Amino acid sequence: MNYKKYGMSVKESSIAPIVHWEKVFYFDGGDGHRVIYGHHNGGGFIAIPNMRICCEAAEGAHSANWNRDSMIGAGVKEMYASAIAEYIDDYNAVHEAEIRTVLDEEVQRLRDDIIRRGFVAR
Repeated sequence: MNYKKYGMSVKESSIAPIVHWEKVFYFDGGDGHRVIYGHHNGGGFIAIPNMRICCEAAEGAHSANWNRDSMIGAGVKEMYASAIAEYIDDYNAVHEAEIRTVLDEEVQRLRDDIIRRGFVAR
């Protein structure tokens, strides 16, 4: 949990999923930012509403470098981007199987819906 070296604390919270799943947490580097990390139809995303920033996110463990670069490219300061990316990487490492199950269930639901509507043969 290297994000602690940046002097930030994390307060976890949960809200109803927007599309497939999301995780809301608060980074407090002195000014507290709500960060939403989740998955939509096009892939992963990271949103920091009060900074008016949203960017693509890599999913799965060991994605911290990609996510950090994505946030920096969207305008997040390097210190915040590094801390948030490391927290997300830690979160993914612990919850990867749970996240994968949710996504697999969503894919199966979509397949069943396509078959039910008669778009493909069974």
